Amino acid sequence: MGWSCGNKPSDVRAVLLANVTFQTETERTRPLDIAILRLHTAYIAVETTVRATGETYVWAAVALMKFYRNGPYDQEFCVKWLDETMGPVEDECPERILKQLTPTPRDNEYSTRWRRRCWDRVHARKAVKARVGQWKQGQMLEYVTADGQGLSFGHGSEVRVFRLLNKRRGLFSSPGYDNLFRIPRPLWVHLRPLPATYCPPTAG
Repeated sequence: MGWSCGNKPSDVRAVLLANVTFQTETERTRPLDIAILRLHTAYIAVETTVRATGETYVWAAVALMKFYRNGPYDQEFCVKWLDETMGPVEDECPERILKQLTPTPRDNEYSTRWRRRCWDRVHARKAVKARVGQWKQGQMLEYVTADGQGLSFGHGSEVRVFRLLNKRRGLFSSPGYDNLFRIPRPLWVHLRPLPATYCPPTAG
């Protein structure tokens, strides 16, 4: 399914929910819950009831969203609808939505892999949150990715060692640099505490 565009609605959430509320001769569907992430992706737990038997099951719908100010409309809103059986690339579905999903007649390899990826992300976020909760102001941290890379910034430098200044604001300093660094939270997964005995190199 491609993108559909129109004027930005006053209530985006209501429009998204309305799109998964309908009846056919054989089924009824209704949304149970929705999570909208960064006004970019919506994850919806959708309940389907088979009218002939009363059987119900819950599956995931995924809506991709884009907003444009200079389109053919005053404020353009575009949406692309997917469902879990398509194996969407977007796999940040929140835990509360995942917990409502049930086995469905539509389950296939793509939906199984998609749910697994989403759960892997949930567990990874929890692990990072637990680790970050132990960080203290002034703690030294090393940034290293799986392929051994440090964190690159606009000036071309690759920085590996940071000192935590303000956890809430995501502010860090680094030995040998006068400027401060703001590291987005999704990247904190690559930060590891250095031993208390670590001695930062002397600048110059």
